[in-house]
Amino acid sequence: MHDLQFIREHKSLINHALKPFHPHHLRYVPEVCAGDAEVVLLISPAPDTSYFDMFEMEERLAQQLGVSVQLISENGLSGQERRQLLEIAQEI
Repeated sequence: MHDLQFIREHKSLINHALKPFHPHHLRYVPEVCAGDAEVVLLISPAPDTSYFDMFEMEERLAQQLGVSVQLISENGLSGQERRQLLEIAQEI
């Protein structure tokens, strides 16, 4: 699992990879929620973002960063899970 410093050092690569999809409020999720991914990011996707777009964003990020990436859509969370992730997610 990579830390917030890694994400900040690669912020321009991340922004470049995600630019075509216009996501909002990109945040880093610490290893508490990592699973198998080396980097977990929480995003607020644009309203017209599809599941296929989410997968494409993950692929682009994985290629740019050279690590496995998991994106979590804030829009797909509810209840306790949403509160927990929003509480631990860190601004990039």
